[in-house]
Amino acid sequence: MKSRGITGFIDIADPEILDKREQYTQALSRHVLFHFYANNPFDYAVCRRYGSENMAIITIRRTLSKANEFFIIPSHPVNRTTPEILPYEKGIEQIRWDILDNEAGRDYQDRDIRQACMAECVMDYTIPAGAFSFIYVSSDQAKRRIDAMPKKTDVSIRINPHMFP
Repeated sequence: MKSRGITGFIDIADPEILDKREQYTQALSRHVLFHFYANNPFDYAVCRRYGSENMAIITIRRTLSKANEFFIIPSHPVNRTTPEILPYEKGIEQIRWDILDNEAGRDYQDRDIRQACMAECVMDYTIPAGAFSFIYVSSDQAKRRIDAMPKKTDVSIRINPHMFP
């Protein structure tokens, strides 16, 4: 796992996927990414490996993404030789919302569903913690651990076990 030069940071992403993301014309490792749907295949893999009690989901508002001209990758970026990195407005229209909105019919064995649920909103700069909308955790214990960390901003921490596999 790569630390990317940040003290205490451990990259939990699949090393093969990270390597592929580096091969694009615009290396995606320089981007911060947000998925549009929690409890996706990435979240499942992280929770399975590290435990849902060790995962937090950071959210931002779409209005922030739009106003700051974030980019959209409408399906899993390793799905293509070169991912579609689209301006926010164009990219948001390309996301398969019919799939993301149909939670009851979601079967990750279906390739189209897996790819759609891994759509990303990306930007190539750091998002300050003050811009976070919420931090979601799976339990009271996980919330207490975050509450005990030194804070530079007041971000609401919410418990929602249904967001975690």
